[in-house]
Amino acid sequence: EEPIAKATPPSDVCGMLTLTDVQGLFPGAMSSAEEPLGDTSDAGFWARDCKYEGDPTSVSVELVVFGALTRDGLNGIKLAASSGTSNTEVSGLGDEAHYWQDEDVNTGGLWALKGSYSVDVTAYFFTPLPPESLFHPLVEKALAELD
Repeated sequence: EEPIAKATPPSDVCGMLTLTDVQGLFPGAMSSAEEPLGDTSDAGFWARDCKYEGDPTSVSVELVVFGALTRDGLNGIKLAASSGTSNTEVSGLGDEAHYWQDEDVNTGGLWALKGSYSVDVTAYFFTPLPPESLFHPLVEKALAELD
């Protein structure tokens, strides 16, 4: 089994998307801040999270970038992308992409894998959930930043 190319974390996860980009999905978005995440290097990957908040304050959008350090880490990232009460494959984005929804909590997002990286844009507590087409440009732009 070939070793994977270790992914390098972005220096500024919130700099990957502008507030204007995010407002295409979440018109009320007004601010962004990096959310601290635990050290997952033992699991073979790292993660960076930028949270966009606004009006109403009960909803938010998060951009999460994962990077695999090992084959197991990459497998773990792929497994996480198959979650949700519904999960649909999306073509034309990265190496593999899925639009998922967890209808029980009005949460959903678009996940895409490219090499050792994964990008996930998730909308929390939206009623109704935004369609996949609104997530697409955000994930596409974030993936392009990881070249």
